[in-house]
Amino acid sequence: MTTFREILQDATQRLQVAGVYSPDADAAIIISAILKTTREHLKDMLDEQVQPDVHAKIMQAVQQRENRMPIARIFGHTMFRGISIQTGDGVFEPCIETETLIEHLHLALEKNPHKGALRVLDIGTGTGCLLLSALNEVPHATGVGVDIADEAVALASHNAVASGVGGRAEFRKGNWVENVQETFDIVLCNPPFVPSDLISTLVPEVKSHDPKASLDGGKDGLRFYRQLTRDFLNVSHAGSIGIFHVSMTFIEQVKRIFQKAGYGSVEVCRNYYGVPMGVIVLRDSYREAPNIWQQIAGMVASKRR
Repeated sequence: MTTFREILQDATQRLQVAGVYSPDADAAIIISAILKTTREHLKDMLDEQVQPDVHAKIMQAVQQRENRMPIARIFGHTMFRGISIQTGDGVFEPCIETETLIEHLHLALEKNPHKGALRVLDIGTGTGCLLLSALNEVPHATGVGVDIADEAVALASHNAVASGVGGRAEFRKGNWVENVQETFDIVLCNPPFVPSDLISTLVPEVKSHDPKASLDGGKDGLRFYRQLTRDFLNVSHAGSIGIFHVSMTFIEQVKRIFQKAGYGSVEVCRNYYGVPMGVIVLRDSYREAPNIWQQIAGMVASKRR
């Protein structure tokens, strides 16, 4: 029989040849997941012999990873801020970098406390991971997630029930905010930001498995940030806070887009390593800009209030 050490070495070599970014770590994660144990415990099992059925399961998963299927899709779930989130075909995989947005949600609420129930909107919700983690960590909050894909709405609804916040979360099908009539205290969004011409250059884990609609940010990658400057007005009110994920490559451009649109307070939020990961926009800082789209958005927002 083969030992776990031999399987780990073989899997690591195969994944390295396949071009996987972290072959040793991924091999250990796959084996640990099959065994339903931790990577730390696996270290103590390396010289144990592997049963043939377990060996077959490990090799099947390794082959899927060789074909550049993400681990979260191989096993059908991933962890996001302590919540197990189910993944699915046709739905954007949770982006671990966006966990930072929830950290900054807490910081924003400390600076700008809201009295009473908190209403949260997640635009382009996907699996629902952002909204569900926000509701899980802010017990007095309720929220709505919107997505253009039926698969995403169904999957997010399932994840809401599984994570224990189903009674406080609602998911709707809609193109951006077209089906959102009310206003919210917090607006979250991880918009598409890959320039259209660069989608073909993405790693296979992304371009072959995430839906193109969740990646394509238009010609320069900034289309949806420009749209957010208008739509945030329509779904917000006095005291509302917008927290939006931004690739560090575009952080200064996105900051200028919001400032040019009339928002006086646009703060860059960073992760634990100090890397820029998004922007925080205060609704109260908005001043009417000499732009007809901003004027129209402001009029619509006033009518809804």
